[in-house]
Amino acid sequence: MAFLCTFSGMMAAGFIWMALFAGFGEAHNAVLNTIADWLTPMGVAGWVFFVILSAACSWLIYRLLRSKLS
Repeated sequence: MAFLCTFSGMMAAGFIWMALFAGFGEAHNAVLNTIADWLTPMGVAGWVFFVILSAACSWLIYRLLRSKLS
């Protein structure tokens, strides 16, 4: 179950991360473009965001599945 939660959390976090990066990068607002620069996969800040988001998504999926299995 640990692999399922971790893998699913990382996939969800990756989808959210790339959706935010692409969405903010295409915006016509300077603030959103700046956020997209921080979320870029080529920078450390983007990967830190991904790791934190992965941990949060994995924990939420674990909580969801734990309540379903009990």
